[in-house]
Amino acid sequence: MDKFIDIASSSGSIPSYKKTVFSGTNERFYFRIAVAVDEAFNFYYQDNLDLMELYGIELVYFSPLYDKYLPADIDGLYLGGGFPELYANLLASNTTMKESIRKAHKKGVVIYGECGGMMYLLEQMVDFKKKTHEMCGILSGTTIMENKRQGLGYITVQALHDNILCKKGETFKGHEFHWSSLHVPEGTSYAYAISKCDDKKSKMDGVFTDHVLGSYTHIHFATDPRLLKHFLYTIAKRA
Repeated sequence: MDKFIDIASSSGSIPSYKKTVFSGTNERFYFRIAVAVDEAFNFYYQDNLDLMELYGIELVYFSPLYDKYLPADIDGLYLGGGFPELYANLLASNTTMKESIRKAHKKGVVIYGECGGMMYLLEQMVDFKKKTHEMCGILSGTTIMENKRQGLGYITVQALHDNILCKKGETFKGHEFHWSSLHVPEGTSYAYAISKCDDKKSKMDGVFTDHVLGSYTHIHFATDPRLLKHFLYTIAKRA
């Protein structure tokens, strides 16, 4: 390791670089998308945010923990992963934010919740101490924190139904990391079937409506930009 560090130190100054690694695109979507960022929600690929801005998206950041309301005049809502289970009481007690999200949902704002974001969009969250907290209730179901990890690693995802990111039958790569389990009403249609290379059978993941999707799957949009474009086209149809 010392030799490795010596070689790296001898390389001189780092060349200048542009903020984004992406090439230009002729497509533009002039939307405002609210992105949740605070202690509870902070698992984002920076590439995802950079790619949105490349397409002309105005990103406006807010905190579900501390802000009272969503940013004004938004077309989409992006709730990333994180540790909402550690802040469940604060999230549950911020009733004005939850009501603001419900109003946005009723107005047709397209909403994507990824892992922790999905947990927040569901009806309830049960923490490690088995205490139940009321969440947004945009999607039907509950997440329960378990005493062992429920998912970790790269996965292949197959869409079981059309949703805001893709069409039925499409496949893509993703990643999962979560300690909670998802419990939904009997008869609920799942968004995805997910599997690893050594799985003998797939698992179900994700719940959705016509303009909302929540799932455990973390997606790097730059590896498959069609997913982001489908998301933006969904917004465009409803704008």
